[in-house]
Amino acid sequence: MQLVIGKYFVNKTWKFLVPTVKSYGETFLAKYSPLWKLGAGVYDASFEGQDEDEKLIYVLFDKFHKAAIFENVLQYFRYQAYYHTDYAFDDLETGRMHMIVFKIAEEWYDAYDAFRRSEYSMMYNEKQIEFLFHNANTDALAILTRQPSAYERMIINIKTSFNSRVTKHDLLGAELDFPLENVKEIFNYKKY
Repeated sequence: MQLVIGKYFVNKTWKFLVPTVKSYGETFLAKYSPLWKLGAGVYDASFEGQDEDEKLIYVLFDKFHKAAIFENVLQYFRYQAYYHTDYAFDDLETGRMHMIVFKIAEEWYDAYDAFRRSEYSMMYNEKQIEFLFHNANTDALAILTRQPSAYERMIINIKTSFNSRVTKHDLLGAELDFPLENVKEIFNYKKY
């Protein structure tokens, strides 16, 4: 992941999984929304296998942006059922990146598993999509609901990435986004 202070790293975790935090409730959203997020992922490889099989979302925050609010919210999160852990992502004393790890609510376990298999269109049913993406006009929604714009975007992406021509007919039954890349979805992931 290319993490930069002041910019959010948009990946598939952010697009497809992070919306499930809505199920933590209105109080969570009111506290979470003003915080500056730097990225999200499904794991941190620096843990070397610990908690790797858990269904978690790792969200990296800039703790210096609205520092007093961040500290207050962090203290609140630590006493909630959806909280798993938190830790300094960079230097403990002078760093500004702080990771908070949230448990995926049980109602989203199947979605999480489908996501990890890169089966985006299988993640949510119609009712869940309405809840998570209500009034959204996003690439993720287009992919999840297999809208024509998602087919068009995938055709362009395949042509750009592989210099290959495909048609909508070629993509019928296929996912309309590329598979997950660990380097983009897992913090501290190293290609060997």
